[in-house]
Amino acid sequence: EKVSEVHAGDILVSGRQEILDDNGEVKEYYYQSADADVMGHVVYDYEDWIPEKLSLEQKTGQVQNQYYMIFGNYQWMLPKLYADYDQYETLDSKKQLCLMQSFYLPVFYGHITYMEQKTVEVTLTKDEVKALALEHLEQYLEDLEENGVSILDKNVMIEKVGANYHIYGEISASESIAKPALTEILPQPSAAQEEESDESE
Repeated sequence: EKVSEVHAGDILVSGRQEILDDNGEVKEYYYQSADADVMGHVVYDYEDWIPEKLSLEQKTGQVQNQYYMIFGNYQWMLPKLYADYDQYETLDSKKQLCLMQSFYLPVFYGHITYMEQKTVEVTLTKDEVKALALEHLEQYLEDLEENGVSILDKNVMIEKVGANYHIYGEISASESIAKPALTEILPQPSAAQEEESDESE
């Protein structure tokens, strides 16, 4: 397995083959489609920021149900008045009226559940930050692997900067680095030599 340092734009596999004469000089070029698996060792810079304090939505346990029926363009709600929460999550349970197990009528009924929420600010411990940082990192690695990248090694550190945690490091990986391109067609050396010979006469 050959390992070399390469740069963007380097030709790694060419569709042009050189046919040499007895003197080791190019006699002619032969062209064919070229294909190869070229794997490269690449390094990704990784960075993530997690605030020490997070605002989270939490349910208060207060719940209000509102029942309804829909017939064509008409809709009835019961009760008409319900708890007016500043923040809430809803859950809609809707069913269609059915006769004889297969004949559906244009009548819907159900209820909407309103679950009150409130915003609370929590201060994360370092262990909680580490767990969250690991979750973010694993998602990042999973996304790379879904794109055909093989993870070789990871070196990630965490430090507190003011009211935030800074997570940073490098991800070593192996991935395909080949990009197909058209092979440049060069004039045949024999034709070029004939032109030089004609010019010298």
